[in-house]
Amino acid sequence: MANYKKTVDSLTQIYEANIFNLSLGSSGHYFARHHAVYNSPKYQNVVAWNVYIRYYARFDKMLQTFINNQESKTEYKGDKPKKKRKLLRYKFYIQNPKAMFYDRFLNGWFHLVKFGLLNKFSEELLKKAVSKLKKINFEKIYCTEEAIKYDSSYLFNAVLFLKHLNIDRTIAGKCEKMLEKMYLGSKANLDKLPKEEYQSFVYSLTHIIIADSKYYQRFVSGHQWIIKYFINNIQTIISRTTPDIVSEVGLCLRLCRQDKKYERLMSETKKQLVSKIKWNKLETDPEYLHKREHTNSILIMLLANNKKFYAPFKLSKHDIF
Repeated sequence: MANYKKTVDSLTQIYEANIFNLSLGSSGHYFARHHAVYNSPKYQNVVAWNVYIRYYARFDKMLQTFINNQESKTEYKGDKPKKKRKLLRYKFYIQNPKAMFYDRFLNGWFHLVKFGLLNKFSEELLKKAVSKLKKINFEKIYCTEEAIKYDSSYLFNAVLFLKHLNIDRTIAGKCEKMLEKMYLGSKANLDKLPKEEYQSFVYSLTHIIIADSKYYQRFVSGHQWIIKYFINNIQTIISRTTPDIVSEVGLCLRLCRQDKKYERLMSETKKQLVSKIKWNKLETDPEYLHKREHTNSILIMLLANNKKFYAPFKLSKHDIF
């Protein structure tokens, strides 16, 4: 199998050189994933600042909102999305503000645990929140065709975070079975799906595995029906989705330790993805570099050959917290 170390090094050098030209979110996202597979302690500061702004600074307000039963008053902030897949989620959120709140709240909680920061918050409030979360019927919120169709990958992040946080260990499996029945059941016809819905379906599959890995903290087992779909339909996935989604599919095969079994498929997929990198544009256009960051951060993990994942930075003693 080809060695892509030079490709990864070149991508990383470009992101390092442009670290002040990119948003903190892009830099923090990229280097957190770089650390997971390459053990990169020198990037701790940029990751810490991203965690502070994206999760830490917002969590106390969200915790208070939840304790005070204000979840249903959650409002969508930002411009109305233009891309159809994001627009469909936006419309779902407007009709289901609690789903929007829980997506964000559980995402924040999970990442604070991941980076060792939960102990910075009130133990009493956290206990109250856990008690309240365990009483919520998440099936009514997430086990609906509308939620699975439009909240897609965010939904599967949320329900797997509920599992990892020992709040609800059954909801993820129920949503997964519903997804499989909706799209691969006897009455399903993926060929007739609009492009946006098909992409959301594949994204959901990848995020079941990615969230199960606790966002690149461990390899996982199982998920055979998802692996089977990826292997049998890789050409359809390539033709009907994006390099971002294809990179996630390849990474999921790695996370499930299936990359050696399907070495030829993995080799061809990596080769295609690397051939599409526009090196000159990445080096000269910061806006394009930012736009491609998510794909590139997934790609460097796909191209890695790590035997383990390195523990996330534990940030509780970092100066900014």
